[in-house]
Amino acid sequence: MKRVINSCIAVLLGVAVMSAVIVLCSENPSVSLAAFFLKPFSTRGYIRALFHKAGLFVCMALGASCALKTGMINLGGDGQIYAAGFVTALLLREYWGVGFLLQWSVALLCALSVAGILACVSGILKAWLATSEMITSFLLSTACVPLIDALIITVTRDPAGNLLATAPVHSHFILQQQTSLFGVPAVLTYASLVALAVGCFFSYTRVGYQFRICGKAPEFGRFVGFPVWATYVWGMVLSGALFGLTGFFSVVGLFGTCYVGFSVGMGYAALAHALIAHAHITVLVPLAFFFAWMETASEAAVLGAHLTVNVVLFLQAAIFLLISAQWSAPWNAVRRGARRVYRFLVTVFCFRGEKHRTRRRHALSVHDTHHRRSRWE
Repeated sequence: MKRVINSCIAVLLGVAVMSAVIVLCSENPSVSLAAFFLKPFSTRGYIRALFHKAGLFVCMALGASCALKTGMINLGGDGQIYAAGFVTALLLREYWGVGFLLQWSVALLCALSVAGILACVSGILKAWLATSEMITSFLLSTACVPLIDALIITVTRDPAGNLLATAPVHSHFILQQQTSLFGVPAVLTYASLVALAVGCFFSYTRVGYQFRICGKAPEFGRFVGFPVWATYVWGMVLSGALFGLTGFFSVVGLFGTCYVGFSVGMGYAALAHALIAHAHITVLVPLAFFFAWMETASEAAVLGAHLTVNVVLFLQAAIFLLISAQWSAPWNAVRRGARRVYRFLVTVFCFRGEKHRTRRRHALSVHDTHHRRSRWE
């Protein structure tokens, strides 16, 4: 319950901060607020883009949540998504003549492998040298981004004249026009199935149980004989592979190409998403629609209402600042104070005679028993 309260307060305050920024930075606040809150649902194209972004947010949040469940924090999401998208664009820009499904599967496997290897380096350094995975993953991501930028601009630039993107993906590999059950975009459907598989892995498999135990209590994991070092490595590999899946779906689903800097901010958005959900897989999918709505609404406000500030950044900042606050602490202090006042009143008014003393002891024992029971429940 405390986690739910903290998450709800962080989200509400983040939305309030974004609304305040829109009012302060816009020349016409009413038009900007209307564009922010209503325009994402105004047309079918906006709704379709919202569903596509929700699928990407599910994959991103799964990557961040898998790292959190194993006791790690993967800050290299931007670089891992970027590398996977770049590899996908290179492998799918032309048809090889071996079957579309086979080529699509090879590109997917390569994208997952590249991102998983980048994350695996941080896991190995954590397991063998006890280095911080946050620092190593962030540094590797920071090193990969300018390297891929240079490759896109020089070697793999679109020969048709686009200076900031690779050649577009072959039309047969694009998921943008593909739909699945009830008209839901294919990206969101595939991402939901992946979320279901990851949730079953952590909840109903022996290896997933070991991952969760070693992530929460590594000393206990070592005591019972679990390979904690393997948890670090494979947890980061799984996190990187899911970030790579995000890059793959970004190229074949939403963008159709790999352009310079398309993954900027995705890693931190995924971390904010996972922190709000407290790494609960079942919460990630519905929460993805909220984050997709926020990003779509911010773009609509910037384009339609001439807003010069990307307010999604303020949402992420508010979440990072507020998610760690213990908002239930004041309520617990009030409960403790009320309990002390109750004990004082019982002591004052039940002091005369053996009958009153017995009644006082009984009242205090019943109150303490109820408090202990409610505390454990």
